[in-house]
Amino acid sequence: MGRLSDTSTPQNMMAVVSKPCRDSQKLLDKPNLFTVYGEAIQDPSNVGAIVRLAAAFGVDAVWLSPESADPYNPKAVRASAGTWFGVPIFTDVDLATLIGTGIQVYAADSSRATTTLLGSFTTRPPRLALAFGSEGRGLSRELLHAAVQRYTIRTQQDIESLNVASAAAIAMYHFRSLPVQ
Repeated sequence: MGRLSDTSTPQNMMAVVSKPCRDSQKLLDKPNLFTVYGEAIQDPSNVGAIVRLAAAFGVDAVWLSPESADPYNPKAVRASAGTWFGVPIFTDVDLATLIGTGIQVYAADSSRATTTLLGSFTTRPPRLALAFGSEGRGLSRELLHAAVQRYTIRTQQDIESLNVASAAAIAMYHFRSLPVQ
């Protein structure tokens, strides 16, 4: 086990499984869709945590930009705690395609410039993608420009930003509890 595992203290179990094959178009055809979009999320542990959070909060799918860490990286799989079997994950659909299907993008933006406080939202659109960016750079200007809403999570003023998985957890929880417009 020690030679086969990539961890220093393996859990004495191992499995070989195929990557799930999902139909993105089938999801994109749904009239109500609650999704997450990760742009250039570099840490596989954060990718896995976001997948696990998506499962916990009933998110329909996770979309990742090609610059994001591989969601099937061993660290991502461990951080997802096996939930990637149940949450569709896509790395082959770009943001323009999502927007072209009528999905509204709400972008997490810690800059607090032209943003709405997360707690101010009382409804959500029927087709919503919450966008989160790279741990170091945040979201690209292009994505921020494409978003119909930018929101921020209130923190103490001396805190620059939250870890991307923490921000995702707070936002998914908040928006999942809101009624659809």
